[in-house]
Amino acid sequence: MKPQLDCIPCLVKNAFNVANLSTDDEDLKREILNRVLQQMASLDWDRPPTFTAWQSYQIASEISGNPNPYQAEKQNSISLAWKLLEALKKDYGNKLDDFTQRLKLAIAGNVLDYSIYGDLNLDLAMEVIVQALEKPIDNDAISRLKQEIDNAGSILYLLDNAGESVYDSFFIEPFKHKVTLGVRGLPASNDVTYEDLEPSGLDGIPVVDNATNLPGVIPEFSPPAMLDALKNADLIIAKGQGNFESLNETDYPIVFLFMAKCPAVCRVINAAPQSLQVLFNQP
Repeated sequence: MKPQLDCIPCLVKNAFNVANLSTDDEDLKREILNRVLQQMASLDWDRPPTFTAWQSYQIASEISGNPNPYQAEKQNSISLAWKLLEALKKDYGNKLDDFTQRLKLAIAGNVLDYSIYGDLNLDLAMEVIVQALEKPIDNDAISRLKQEIDNAGSILYLLDNAGESVYDSFFIEPFKHKVTLGVRGLPASNDVTYEDLEPSGLDGIPVVDNATNLPGVIPEFSPPAMLDALKNADLIIAKGQGNFESLNETDYPIVFLFMAKCPAVCRVINAAPQSLQVLFNQP
């Protein structure tokens, strides 16, 4: 996806958040933001917004000396997600064994803003996730996805956020023997890296990474192992808006699973805000 004009304030806000998490030193925060804004003044309009976010993470890490500012948030996210899953199992019982409910949970998990719910307020977090689970979803797309998962011999599953990753482990359990996981090679926002797999219940599954702290998978910046995985998978399941923004203009056999949260993405796919999306890259 090419950057839209309204991506700019979002990218600036993202840089502000990264600067705040990276250091307590106000001078360093200013230096980070000055560098990021200078970089954005010559923004590459032909590359996805995730490319610009990647540049911001690199600047923040270089100046602050903190390569993983989201580490504590990710740990809290995973802990909260497990507590929510146990509570959901009690309330929903066998209903969560249904493919559609597992899928909706895997998508809806992204609705939680873990910087807000990081205090493990289960009641409030449960309310948010239940509202997301009750949202409508394209039943034809669900049927097609289930059939493609059944027919696929190999599936590349590109993960998104830590915490949401707990629901990914729940979703892929019936077909994980077909799955190779895709993660970030270095800490990128609150996205999943190798260290988050075991706490999320995703250990013991083959993994490839993008070798960087880019919050998506952009083929031209991907290592050979990731490119081979993209090329050889019968089906690619890409979670989250970052992976959508990075890969939606490619020809790989991808289904994108995400909640449409930003105006730019909603406009590109002609979707309502906060809607659950199951989008195929190929007809």
